[in-house]
Amino acid sequence: MREPKHLTTLTVLSGGRTALAHEFPFMVSLQKDGGHFCGCSILSAKHVITAAHCLWDTNGDRIAANDIKVGVGLHDRTVSRPANLFSVKLARPHSHYRGRDTTYEHDIAVLTLTEHIPRAMSGRLASRITLPPSKRINPKPGSVLQAAGWGQTVGGVQEYGHATERLQAANLTVISLPECRRRLLDDSMPITKMCVDNTITTCQGDSGGPLFQKLPGGHFRLVGITSYGVQK
Repeated sequence: MREPKHLTTLTVLSGGRTALAHEFPFMVSLQKDGGHFCGCSILSAKHVITAAHCLWDTNGDRIAANDIKVGVGLHDRTVSRPANLFSVKLARPHSHYRGRDTTYEHDIAVLTLTEHIPRAMSGRLASRITLPPSKRINPKPGSVLQAAGWGQTVGGVQEYGHATERLQAANLTVISLPECRRRLLDDSMPITKMCVDNTITTCQGDSGGPLFQKLPGGHFRLVGITSYGVQK
């Protein structure tokens, strides 16, 4: 599958709401050793998309593809059955991703599953998210988008909250790149990043999850991928 070159990684979900059961059927959970560690979205019956940095552990070691499971059709991440878990055949980070030392540029990865998500799960339990048009057009500042994840509901530099069991969702407001650079005191913030106001913020465990908008007809379009957040 070709790299999605027209996606934007999200810079900066606590403070959100509990999503309705299967409200976002494209949302899936990356798991290792039975525990959730990153969010993910369904691209096709055999491909999911996440953040590239999710493929490395906290020690900086690459996580083997066969150590990753993809939890599909989940609402409560602690309630999963073998039929909901899919093995990963190939985990491919963006070819220009160079790790955390480069402020997470090109923080995108596509994972290929060993088997297709069955048609029996299609619809309410599992559906793909739509990619943006080939010509990338970022939402205007002030636009309200949505994010979802199973990340920690309380976060901080010294104190980390508990990973939520049920999927959380929140509305987030896009801010301009100049305003983002001003807040972060970083004039080098690249145009491949998009920032949202962090009154409600993404947290540990939300990485790799989608920033999206709802389209007419009930479909959802992927706008960005949660890369990292900052504390005010």
